[in-house]
Amino acid sequence: MKNVMPGQAASTASPQTTTKQAQVTGLQALILELVLGSAYATQAEIDRTIASVAKCQNTSTLAKWYRNSVIELAEREERAPATYATGEQKQEIICLLNHAVVTRRHKTRVLLGINRLTKDAAALEITRLTAYIAAPFGGGEMASTAVELVGLSHAC
Repeated sequence: MKNVMPGQAASTASPQTTTKQAQVTGLQALILELVLGSAYATQAEIDRTIASVAKCQNTSTLAKWYRNSVIELAEREERAPATYATGEQKQEIICLLNHAVVTRRHKTRVLLGINRLTKDAAALEITRLTAYIAAPFGGGEMASTAVELVGLSHAC
């Protein structure tokens, strides 16, 4: 029997149990983070996952669960329809394309593909055009001031 000092509790957990519990906790956190952070998981799946993950204490089951969740959510993302650029994004791109420093070739290329742009691609194109227009003004704070003076921040 171990000698226990007064005021101290006897530790009954072995190092292996502590390590296993840490692995279980880590896997549970990964699964919850994956499902809660996904736009492709339904609310019913999220609720069921939260309840079930808390009960599961088997590392191999949790590892398989995580792997299957990653695969399923990736497949759902591939099958999901593309979210196209909003009217506001298209309007801002057109305003930026009308700037004098934008070449006719680039303007034509972007305008031909404007209806196929996704939200992310449109945001990237707006960033590129803003940077391209600001470049002749020297970049940095001076460039952002020049872009605002020219009136390209969010209006034609």
